[in-house]
Amino acid sequence: MLSQILEIKEKEGDKQAIEFLKRISPAAWQHINFLGMYDFSKINVIDIEKILLAMMSQLNSELLKANMKKAQ
Repeated sequence: MLSQILEIKEKEGDKQAIEFLKRISPAAWQHINFLGMYDFSKINVIDIEKILLAMMSQLNSELLKANMKKAQ
């Protein structure tokens, strides 16, 4: 998903977003359970498009915050 967002931002020529994405770790450790079991038997259909849109929205919010800090 990060690769898809990167491709979109490259097509848009959004250099600030590209640099921001380069510093993001794809591993969200707080969601990894090393001691338990995962049960995927009850998973509903996952809407990847919806997740990508949410990630893009979050990225845009983070970039806006960064720009506001620079302006201060």
